[in-house]
Amino acid sequence: MHDPASPEILDLAGPGKYAVRVAGASRYQAALLALCGNERSRAAKPRKVTAQLWREPDNPHDPHAVRVAIDGETVGYLPRDLAPVFNELTTGRGEVFRVKAMIVGGWKNERDEGTFGVRLDI
Repeated sequence: MHDPASPEILDLAGPGKYAVRVAGASRYQAALLALCGNERSRAAKPRKVTAQLWREPDNPHDPHAVRVAIDGETVGYLPRDLAPVFNELTTGRGEVFRVKAMIVGGWKNERDEGTFGVRLDI
C-alpha cells in the first residue's frame, strides 16, 4: 500500500549519454564532496549514482524548478530551460523521479582542486 506521506518514485530511463548538466552544483560542493567519501583524487573518475528529481512548484525563484538530490542531499537543479519541458512531459506521471547520474570532477593536484559537477542520463 502506498504511504501518502512518501511520494511514489518512478524510474526514468535515459539514453546512456549523461548529457544533462545539473545547474547550481557549485553551491553544493560540500554535499558532493561528502557523497564522494570526502576525498579528492588526482585521477578523479566519474562516479555513477542514482539521483532523484523533485518538482518544486513553490520555489520562490522559479515555479518550474526541479531539484536534483543524491542520497537525500540536494546537489543542484535541472537547467532553467529544461525544467518546464521536464514538467510538461511528466505531468500526471508522479512527483519524484529516479534517474541515473554521474558525479564528475573533484580532482586535486599540487596547484589546485577541481569542482564537482553532476550529469544526468535523461
